[in-house]
Amino acid sequence: MYRASFSCIEMLESRQLLSTTTTLLDAEFSDPAVSSATWHRPAFDSSGSTFLGRTQLRVSQNQPMPVTVNHAVRLYLDSYNPTMLPGKPSFFGDELISNKTFSVGDGLIMSVRARLNSPILGGVVGASFFYGVKPGTANHDESDTELLSNEVVSGQQRMESNVFANEPLGVGAPVFSHLPAGGKLTAYHTYTIAMYPDHDEWRVDSVVVRSEKNIVPVGPVQAYLNIWAPASDWPAAYNAAIAPTSNAAQNKRFSMDVDWVRITQVHNPVVTKPGIRITSVAPRGRSGSASGQVVGVDLSKYQGVAVYIKVGSGWWTKPFFNQPITAIQPDGLWSAQITTGGFTDINNATEVRAYLIPVGFTVPLDGGGALSPTLTPLLSADVLR
Repeated sequence: MYRASFSCIEMLESRQLLSTTTTLLDAEFSDPAVSSATWHRPAFDSSGSTFLGRTQLRVSQNQPMPVTVNHAVRLYLDSYNPTMLPGKPSFFGDELISNKTFSVGDGLIMSVRARLNSPILGGVVGASFFYGVKPGTANHDESDTELLSNEVVSGQQRMESNVFANEPLGVGAPVFSHLPAGGKLTAYHTYTIAMYPDHDEWRVDSVVVRSEKNIVPVGPVQAYLNIWAPASDWPAAYNAAIAPTSNAAQNKRFSMDVDWVRITQVHNPVVTKPGIRITSVAPRGRSGSASGQVVGVDLSKYQGVAVYIKVGSGWWTKPFFNQPITAIQPDGLWSAQITTGGFTDINNATEVRAYLIPVGFTVPLDGGGALSPTLTPLLSADVLR
């Protein structure tokens, strides 16, 4: 958790901006098992709603909540299913559903830090997504991030996004996007889905990889995490070489780790004066980013945001010396990795500061010293970790 401490300019502007971001869910999975106060498993339904592809999901009636491993929830997919229905061989998968239902409003954002674990064989999907059934219909809204083990096996290392807007289950509108350079699905990345009234957006480690304006779900939705094995009707994710087994001794186990989940609500501003805010920061001891919003300015007059962290008495440029400026998205949102220095930054950084950088301004690079006085006149925001 963190508390915000704004600069003098930010304190002045905060009285005149109606722009706010509210944290609706902040799951760090620090307890031995996932909290039933925040999440639940699906309930068994004789209509087969707890089946996905070739997978039967663990249900609330007979399965405890998933355990955590190294402060991450570990979701399992097994090829042996002890509750297998007669004549219907199936994998045994995991799914968590948020207890809360969320409205899109001016904006609804879910960030999930996740990875696929070894062993890796094709045919496994780990997903985080928003989903909501339209009452009285067979249609639904959905906005997905999907990690396909086939992409690891092929070496392409792409994530897949998909979206449905008041539609029946089916193919949807899938798009593959490459991870940032050198990124692997077996390493932790922060996957973000942002739902807005006029478009959906997907980001990987703060980089926008897709913006969809033609298919726009409007909610309400719940948050889902799951791992499962698709059938052959999803060729990009299917692998005939893995199959369910009725022999417990022949079980193959696959898993996905989710380090944390954060869901925030965006409230559009009525802007009278410019400002910058930090709306979320990765907790101490966890890798991640600082995110925020710029409002009330002509973005064409600004290069972006410069972010610094304080370790001890010195300040450090983030995310890198050769990348001191973080881009601002068209909606004013920005997000910068702040734990790129490894153990020291993750555990010892006590403060995060962000400056709005005008065009033509030279950003000073700090590596453990005091912040340059040239930054003082700029709009800024500050957060204590």
